[in-house]
Amino acid sequence: MTNSGAGRGSLSAWGLQEPPEDRALDEPRPAQPTLLADEPDTGGTRGGGTPAGPARAAPDVQPEYERWAAVSYAAALALWLLAPLAVYLTVGRRSEFVRRHAAQAFRFTLAVTAFALSGVIVTGLLALNRPRYALLIMGPVLIAFWLVSVGYLIRAARAARRGDYYRLPGWICGRAHR
Repeated sequence: MTNSGAGRGSLSAWGLQEPPEDRALDEPRPAQPTLLADEPDTGGTRGGGTPAGPARAAPDVQPEYERWAAVSYAAALALWLLAPLAVYLTVGRRSEFVRRHAAQAFRFTLAVTAFALSGVIVTGLLALNRPRYALLIMGPVLIAFWLVSVGYLIRAARAARRGDYYRLPGWICGRAHR
């Protein structure tokens, strides 16, 4: 069964390669992952992108920049969007390490703000019918979400203080496009 055209039933229409002529269709092929020239190695994650968690230490990061990167996360607990933005606009111009951390902290706080705002809207809609149920349902959800958010900010701040880069999960902090 050879489909050489790009018709509906061909393997190439689905982005798959035809098997070599000397190999049967049911014979297993060795796995050979290939990367495009500009595509970074994603470490085998699904959907592209690097996995969440600590990454390799940055090369030769000065302790002053480690402190500023940690401040962009830690100060976000009190000053929310303003702290990472201020760090990005001031110290971020001098250090790529600080710029990456401050940008991630800003994206994170912006995403958490959007999630919290949607939670408040749902709470308000539930409160139109029964205010007590709105607090019983959405109160624990918002508290749990706040605790998870604070936990990720603390993890990222600790990694920045060590000179590492902590990539936050994509579900809460998407990657910015250049």
